[in-house]
Amino acid sequence: MRTSVKILAAISALAFTTPAMAEWWRAQSDHFVVYSEGKEQEALELATRMERVDMAMRAMQNMTKDEDPVPVTIFRFGDTDDIGRLAGSRGVAGFYIPSSNGAVAFIPARKPRARGLGTRSDGDQQLDPNIILAHEYGHHFMLQNFPANYPAWYVEAYAEVYGTVDIQPKGVFRLGLPATHRANQFLYDERFPAKKLFFPPSKLEPGDSRHFYSVGWLLAHYLTFTDKRPGQLTEYLKLVNDGKTSMQAAEAAFGDLEKLSEEVRKYQNTALGAIEFIPNNYQEPIISVRQLTPAEEAVIPYVIKSSRGVTKSTAPGVADRIRSAAAQYSDDKFVLDALIEAEFDAKNFAASDAAADRALAVDPKNSKALLYKGMIRMERGKTDSSEYVAARPYFVKAFESDDHNARSLILNYLSYYKAGEAIPESALLGLEQGYKLSPYDPYSRIVLARQFLNEKKGDLARYILGPLVQDPDEEKSEDRNKKDEDDFIGRCVNYIDAGDLTNASAELTRMLDKAEEDNG
Repeated sequence: MRTSVKILAAISALAFTTPAMAEWWRAQSDHFVVYSEGKEQEALELATRMERVDMAMRAMQNMTKDEDPVPVTIFRFGDTDDIGRLAGSRGVAGFYIPSSNGAVAFIPARKPRARGLGTRSDGDQQLDPNIILAHEYGHHFMLQNFPANYPAWYVEAYAEVYGTVDIQPKGVFRLGLPATHRANQFLYDERFPAKKLFFPPSKLEPGDSRHFYSVGWLLAHYLTFTDKRPGQLTEYLKLVNDGKTSMQAAEAAFGDLEKLSEEVRKYQNTALGAIEFIPNNYQEPIISVRQLTPAEEAVIPYVIKSSRGVTKSTAPGVADRIRSAAAQYSDDKFVLDALIEAEFDAKNFAASDAAADRALAVDPKNSKALLYKGMIRMERGKTDSSEYVAARPYFVKAFESDDHNARSLILNYLSYYKAGEAIPESALLGLEQGYKLSPYDPYSRIVLARQFLNEKKGDLARYILGPLVQDPDEEKSEDRNKKDEDDFIGRCVNYIDAGDLTNASAELTRMLDKAEEDNG
């Protein structure tokens, strides 16, 4: 079961359309698993492009290749309308969800069908799915590889820079190309001074975070791709991570911020340059591609819905569909894994447990089946605390079967926390390891931050929560009172700064309790 970027969000998972006799392909590379509707070549090209995007990010940071990465799963299917329905927001052409169960992304395989005369083209109204995917992977890459806390404007600017990366043959790529998909936005943002990017959240107006994508990108471009202010961006980021506020760091690193704002405004009207980079010792990505089996094709639409997240109303229908497929493909691992999750999401815990037993009969080391066996007992622990004890061996075995299984480590820790027992050192170390395996997951950050607060380690808790403070990718409520009511992390950080770690921990507990209630 996955949670969305908005931990407290209600999730919509509506049906999507698939042309009759559509083929499905699975492409796997070092960093990605792609499930693609359409042609074999399209699956291959998507996995290859994303590996090249990853290579570009590593090359710019002088990073070596991952030894044992945790792949991001990408579902490519339907049209942009289908993606919008799945996201629960019309006009969304792609989106990404981080989770300690594994990060997932969703993009369309084709544009929507024309609706007749007068239909507006999606043209510049919707972003290119490849730009969205590269942008979101920029967030994933930053959180996965750089433990430092970055200001919200720079987080978006960094992702925007890589969103427009131009992939060329033989390893060559160009970086810093203009964000033409923001052209209309730049017209409206012309009067937004760059210095406001450094304001604290309390001094920003509703909707100001949209400037992080345009003016923030322009500022990052100016500081990165020109020689006007060498070393100043690095110094600014260092000062922020040393504990300075964004404004304090900006004044120290950049000097007169009015002057900086004027320089950036003028820079917008110049020919923005890009750099061409030729990596040393380039090797083509290794991609394996195969067509999905009939069993996999039977459940892939419902696996997509489960991966997005289901609601109380949609979960039973998804479970019904996968259950029907499982009756035909009773020994297929992919189908059984889908059934375990779907029955759990529908709160059919006995059926989920039985499906896990079937999966373990096929493969005794099935990590997902072991994980869900433990999760079912965690659910039962709400009324019988002895079930928390029964859950722990399954979490241990799940991690032994798959040492990328961050959720098993986090839940093993929670089995002690929820039971009100003393938490052993092994479980505490496991919690930290779970966070290190999935630093892009908000849930793992919040659970670890609360533990640090309970240990009176306020500085560590604040550091862990840093990327979640004023996240511009979060949908902000127009109702300011509602926004304030849901700002658990903002209040938590304020308590930490005031030295009140007890109330800071209580805020995170309220947030986690509400997330559990909302997400079922």
